[in-house]
Amino acid sequence: MTNTARPFGLMLAVAVCTTSCTGMGGSREYSQAHTESSVTVRQLSVPGFFVSAGDRAVILDALTRDRSGPAEETLEMLETAAPPFNEVDLILVTHSHRDHFHGESVSRHLLHNSNAVVVTGMLVRNELAALPEFRQFEDRVIALDPEPGEVVEMEAKGIPMKVFRLSHGEPGNDYSWDNLAMMADLGATRIFTTGDVDPIGQTAVFERARLDRDSIDYAFVSFTMFENENQPEGLSIIDEYIKPRHIVVAHLFNRHYGEFTERISNRYANAIIF
Repeated sequence: MTNTARPFGLMLAVAVCTTSCTGMGGSREYSQAHTESSVTVRQLSVPGFFVSAGDRAVILDALTRDRSGPAEETLEMLETAAPPFNEVDLILVTHSHRDHFHGESVSRHLLHNSNAVVVTGMLVRNELAALPEFRQFEDRVIALDPEPGEVVEMEAKGIPMKVFRLSHGEPGNDYSWDNLAMMADLGATRIFTTGDVDPIGQTAVFERARLDRDSIDYAFVSFTMFENENQPEGLSIIDEYIKPRHIVVAHLFNRHYGEFTERISNRYANAIIF
């Protein structure tokens, strides 16, 4: 492990919520959110989310200027740490693809929010390090480099985490994109993200991580994990080794709505589909 110390015009479909859907003024993607008790989950981009849980807040793969990223107004709020993004604790960047990460976008948020810490892989860290302002927030960028199959347990801002590498799948078990799966214990709420993943050949690392024993509340799971006709391993991993209370289906495109999303909803009553 290397510890370097020391995210659009998205038109959201109706959210399928297991509890309630609430609105919020501002950009159109705020029109749908999942809210339960003190937890709110909002989708900001195709793969990106914002989670507010009690006194903790997390930006997940949403600081990007890609065309699949946040709407212009929301991106400005994200980058300038305007409410509700002013008290973000963690910025989780699973990998360096442009629909998940833009260096200047992350940098701008860090410069406006001295509270936030980034947890990511080395490719993202290296892009941030190339920016002239990097030294101003270098100590708030935690970059990990786990070997395939290794599960790293660590803390960021006092938040316990599990981090491990997953294959991005271009092609087969390809780890070159530095895609990191991450679990964060926010106190009363635990979240997990797969990032982009090809589930084939990934059962062993999930078995080692044993997230099913961590009582995951919200698992942000890539659509690729549900393509059971060709990749039944993804469903097996969800059922046996994640077992989340809620499944947030991530990275959906227009082509997925209909038969594909209905199949997910029919199989998983706890699925949240924005």
